[in-house]
Amino acid sequence: MLTKTLIKYCSLFSRGVDKRRIRMFLESSPNYPNLLSVVQTLRYAGINVEVGRCDVDYLKSISGPVLLHLNLPGNQVMAIARPEVSGEGLSIFMPKTTKWEFRKFVDLVRVWDGVVVYAIDKPIGELLRQPSGTIYLILILLILVSAIWMSGNLSVVSIPLFVGLTASSLLYARLWGMNMGIIDGICHISSNADCDSVSSSNHGNILGFSLAALSLSYFLSQTLCMLFLRGEYALTGMYIVSSIVVIPMSAYSVYAQRKIGKYCVLCIVTLASLAAEAVICISLSNPAIDAGILGTWIIIFATILTILRVVDLLKVKVERGGKERLRFLSLKRKREIISMESRPCDGYETTLSIGPTNAPHTVTTILSTGCPHCRRTVADLLSMQERGIEFHWNIIFGETKSGDSDDVKAMIHAYFSDILLFKKQLKLWSEGRKFRPRDILSDIGSLPVETETYEYFRAFITREGISGLPVIILDGRKLSSVYEVKDLEYLIADNLINNL
Repeated sequence: MLTKTLIKYCSLFSRGVDKRRIRMFLESSPNYPNLLSVVQTLRYAGINVEVGRCDVDYLKSISGPVLLHLNLPGNQVMAIARPEVSGEGLSIFMPKTTKWEFRKFVDLVRVWDGVVVYAIDKPIGELLRQPSGTIYLILILLILVSAIWMSGNLSVVSIPLFVGLTASSLLYARLWGMNMGIIDGICHISSNADCDSVSSSNHGNILGFSLAALSLSYFLSQTLCMLFLRGEYALTGMYIVSSIVVIPMSAYSVYAQRKIGKYCVLCIVTLASLAAEAVICISLSNPAIDAGILGTWIIIFATILTILRVVDLLKVKVERGGKERLRFLSLKRKREIISMESRPCDGYETTLSIGPTNAPHTVTTILSTGCPHCRRTVADLLSMQERGIEFHWNIIFGETKSGDSDDVKAMIHAYFSDILLFKKQLKLWSEGRKFRPRDILSDIGSLPVETETYEYFRAFITREGISGLPVIILDGRKLSSVYEVKDLEYLIADNLINNL
């Protein structure tokens, strides 16, 4: 919940918020989930925030949205609040319903401990938001309905099908965390309503298949058969299956929701659609049964279900990998681990540098032109600078194979000839292209400083006993191979190395 709250708060001040980066930084923080991790994450996201303690009168004077630390029964939370024009209270953002709810100051002081996080920056508001997942799903369903209507197959008999397809599509989309807008409010229409808890629980699965995937496969396969086979004739035949499965599916759904202690509005709508299909089938005096259509429907249903199962398994695998990286990154950000996995490395100088000399942090990289990992290291560091992470970057070039010396001399020459050309060629090299442009090959080594720099690089690498490249030195400490260049942005934000 804290991650969602901070992502929402960042979106009030900046468009195009990178949700994954914010989650990684926050949840891997050694201070997570305390207040310090909140402030560090917001500053990492580029939001200029301050934290303090105040009373209600001072809180009224703060313009723009703030984060309040609330002591709720059995839980402590950070809540987004913004002042109301009336001056009688605040609107509090509810992450579950994605709605703003008004709270009077007299009620607020009962749970607020006076801690407030506020931004110096001005909010951009909530205009020009990206379309929610609901809009995309509705557009797709409208296109599908239009196609069926144009084919002459749309009738009252098909209404339960489209209601069930819509509800199951929304339910499945919620498993993927899509922004549902108004659907969030429906799914949390009461304190006991929670579609997410039901669909993502162990009881929300049958033989490893989620209820959301089963229902979506069921209604989508019916729709495709109706669209491409014999229209309503095919549909009434498939409704016979609905009349058979409606009772066991309803029984299991009720059992699952009772065990969880929550009910799912979208699940109830899906079951109601299934029941409506069964009623239509029973009401027909002589429902058409076509073995060929039923066989085709079973194949389509099984195919869609298999595809969704594979997609769900890939999603689980990616989520597990993300959790492992979070745990590992959290360890690497601990002060004692940094101290163990780094050593002082002073007494080096290089004239090849990029970035402001007065930056609060200095990154030194020892690279080889023949090293693929070095290319990726350069690409990541350039990306960090483009994203506004401020550091002074020193570059030392080594050699891993014959022929590297010519490339190193070319890089040194490019730097002293034209630093803008050097940056351009460095970026091209990080993308996998050849560094040495033909127009600078003729006078390589013409300046004494070039030869001096080249000899210094070789002497430094020999003196330090450096063999495996790339090597990363942050603020005078050589990091072990445990650390990747992507970890630097977290170490820089934590500012721990300077305090070792």
